[in-house]
Amino acid sequence: MWTATDGTNTYQLANVSINKQLDGLGYVDIVTNTDIAVGTVLTIFYGSLQVFKGVVTKKNVQSDGRYEIHLVEEAIELQNQIVQDASGNYVFTVTNEVLDNLVDLILTGSGWTRISSNTTITIPAISFAYSTKLDALSRVVKDYAGLHLWFGDGQLSRSDTIGTGDGATTSFSATLTYLPVVAGTLNISYTIGGVAYTATDDGAGNITGTDVTGTIDYTTGAVSLTFTTAPDAGTAISATYQQYIAKGVYFGSTRNAIGAVQIVQKNYEESTENRNVNIVIVFGNDDSIYGVYNDGLGNKTVVYKYGEAKSADECTVVATQIYNILKNEYKRIEIITPIQAIEPGDTVTVDTVDYTVYQIEIDNYYMTLHLNAKKITLFDVFGDKLMKYSGSVKVGKLTTNSVPGQWMLFGSQVGCKYTFDIDDVSLVKNYTITVTLDQYRKALSLASATTGITNSSSVTSITESSATTGITNASSTTALTNNTSTSNITIEWATGGDYECSATTLVYAATTVTAGTTNYYTTSWTSTWTHNSFMMVVYASLHTTTGYPEWCYITISEWAATETSYTVTVHVNPASSVVTIPSVVTNTGTYCEWQIAIEAPYNDIVIDWLCVAYIGFGRVGVYPVDQGHTHTVTDPGHTHSVTDPGHSHSLTDPGHTHAITDPGHSHAETDDVSLLASYPSNVQVYVNGTLIDTIAGGAADTKTYDITANLINGTNTIEFKPDTTNGSTPGSIYIAPKLTVYTF
Repeated sequence: MWTATDGTNTYQLANVSINKQLDGLGYVDIVTNTDIAVGTVLTIFYGSLQVFKGVVTKKNVQSDGRYEIHLVEEAIELQNQIVQDASGNYVFTVTNEVLDNLVDLILTGSGWTRISSNTTITIPAISFAYSTKLDALSRVVKDYAGLHLWFGDGQLSRSDTIGTGDGATTSFSATLTYLPVVAGTLNISYTIGGVAYTATDDGAGNITGTDVTGTIDYTTGAVSLTFTTAPDAGTAISATYQQYIAKGVYFGSTRNAIGAVQIVQKNYEESTENRNVNIVIVFGNDDSIYGVYNDGLGNKTVVYKYGEAKSADECTVVATQIYNILKNEYKRIEIITPIQAIEPGDTVTVDTVDYTVYQIEIDNYYMTLHLNAKKITLFDVFGDKLMKYSGSVKVGKLTTNSVPGQWMLFGSQVGCKYTFDIDDVSLVKNYTITVTLDQYRKALSLASATTGITNSSSVTSITESSATTGITNASSTTALTNNTSTSNITIEWATGGDYECSATTLVYAATTVTAGTTNYYTTSWTSTWTHNSFMMVVYASLHTTTGYPEWCYITISEWAATETSYTVTVHVNPASSVVTIPSVVTNTGTYCEWQIAIEAPYNDIVIDWLCVAYIGFGRVGVYPVDQGHTHTVTDPGHTHSVTDPGHSHSLTDPGHTHAITDPGHSHAETDDVSLLASYPSNVQVYVNGTLIDTIAGGAADTKTYDITANLINGTNTIEFKPDTTNGSTPGSIYIAPKLTVYTF
């Protein structure tokens, strides 16, 4: 009753044991009297019913001389093929691709063809790194798309055009594209006299229809048609047919609906362990990568680690698939029934309820159907890359930290802000800020320091020595010639990489920059300066007329070929204060002019004085060092006479000590903080863009805010903005953060 064929030979079988499963490869163990070579593809029949098709992977000779043969589904060959992208890369990532295209990519060059189709499922991201095609199909279809996967022969619907009628031609021939053609599936559509007709094949290669006869070769696809009346001009003669696919890949929720089956025996197995879950967490190949599925209906949680996942998106897809498996109670039904045409993925009806067949076991006489779940576990579905993950437990403690406070100047037009970073908001239990409004203040300018001289002493001894030296008797009188000279010193050059020199300083008289306007000042460059490069420095003494601090903008522009421009924002106090602004550097020693633009955006700014200086770098240019002077004769001559015949050096000092005379001194604070009579008013407080309060101010005030709920991971910003509707006054704001965090 059990036989196997390789297409040429037929073998009688005994001790048949078949195991077929959804989402996995089936296998068969049989015994035969005939030696069958490893690698042979066999189709196994129970009577006339095809039950299994696979390849011989192993054989053993029993003691009685018979052969024990082991077969696995043909798709096992995909385990020895590696996935490549269109450029031939083995390591690559695909993002936002539909399921059909991903399966086609995996199957390229494999000899296998996708039969199922699904263009509604898009995989966000999936990475391949020397992945076998079998494993890749499993990951894409099962793990990420959440569908079942199976293999087998099958058919695909195809279509071709045979020709186009011209109203006169009656003979047409063509070769179909997709081979081989399944006998009995060919339909030829054509139009004669405005009426549409369809001709069909009889399964034996003959084609018949109204006003037409023809033939088809199912293997080569050759089609020949002869019409008794020519098809209408401009109308298509087309063919639709089924292509036989020997190696097909299927995916979907189910296969075929079988309906009720004869039940010989029925068993139930139920379990709630790790079932009815609400949250599934899956970690990838790195513990920093994870995905979560949460149905929002409870807090029963399971955690797994899946080594194949290399991104958070992949982990999330796997978590979703595991949730779909575990969301219900585990209830597996075993049905023993006579051998019949049922495959994994089919549905059968038991007690008016439809169940999916997950696994089939067949012996010599019966088949056992495992319904609703496999006898194997979740780990068999995902392979050895999935494991239960218990994670780690650490006990944390609460720590309260006071962050050093910061004074900030609050402007009536600009405001001020404070920023800080948080790596993980979930570890912050409480974050408060205390905000103090005060008068405008100038920070202390001098810190204290005490410098001591190191304790050191030295005694120096003079070596014992004496000498008497006599001066020879000689004298000389030298008269200076009478000569005077007045001259201008010639221009001198100086060179050197670090040499600096300032050119002529230009000073402008005191002026006022009216609110909302800009004053311009232009300076010229002296041709006697030929440095490699120049920089201009602006020194200015400025003050406000309102009694409050203000802002102004100073722009320095170089009007040579480079047209360099540089703008700074300057804080101006009510009292005169000096600012120093270096410009950008201009290249070469060519002639250039500089323009200084001072803008007062809000209120008048008084320029007490403005000083402009050039600094040259590299080769410093020529410059006059002396406008000229006169040398006069002041001594006509003098005489050197011998006054001492000699003297002795004697040992008069055996040494002396250097003592410490100053143990150090202190620089004291001078306390030059200046306070103005203005307090901030109408201060709007924003945390990460959200307005949390408006402080009326106008006097000394202190507010405390809990901003925990407003925090984000990364950079946080606290802004103090002026009220543009009601107006604000300037002053100082002191912010003092305090936070309580969990530390481990």
